Amino acid sequence: MKRYFLITLVAISSIAALAYSNLPSSVDKKSEVIEAGKEFASPLESLDLVDAKGNKLDASSLKGKNVFVNIWASWCMPCKLEMPGIQSLYGQTSRESSVFIMISVDESAAKALSYVQKKEYTVPVYFPSGPLPELLNVRSIPATFLFDRKGALVKTVEGMGYFNTQKYVDLLSK
Repeated sequence: MKRYFLITLVAISSIAALAYSNLPSSVDKKSEVIEAGKEFASPLESLDLVDAKGNKLDASSLKGKNVFVNIWASWCMPCKLEMPGIQSLYGQTSRESSVFIMISVDESAAKALSYVQKKEYTVPVYFPSGPLPELLNVRSIPATFLFDRKGALVKTVEGMGYFNTQKYVDLLSK
C-alpha cells in the first residue's frame, strides 16, 4: 500500500513540475518588487480609462495631486467589503488635493454602475479602454495603489484593505 502511495506521489509531483516548467514566461511578469517612494509617473500618465459617460480620463488632471487607484469588480466579495471604507475616505478628502480612480474590471460596465448606484457610492468609477500599465496589471483584486503629488508610489495594498482611517486621510491630504 505504501509503495503505491509513494509511486502515485512521485508521478503527481513529476506531472506538476513538468506543467510548471512549460508555463509561458508572461505568467511571472510581476515578479519584480516595487519599492515605495519610487517614481511611477508614467503609469499614471498612460492610464487609458473612460468614465460612466464615456469621457476619457485626462492624465494631466492628476499632476500635483495625490492619487488613490483601486482595481475592483462588482462580483468580488473582498472588493465589496472594502468599498464602504473607500467611500468614507473619499468623503473625508479634498478634491483639490486628491483624486480617486476606481477601476472596474467587470465584464460589463452596466453591472459595475448598477452596483455603485444601488449602494449610493459617489467615488468615481472608470473602465479600461485599453491595456492597463504594467504596474496596475495585477493578478488578483482588490488592489490599491497610492501615489503622491510627484507621481511616486507611496503605498500598495494587495487584497482587501481598510481605508477609513486618519492615516489614509493624512496621506491623501499632504
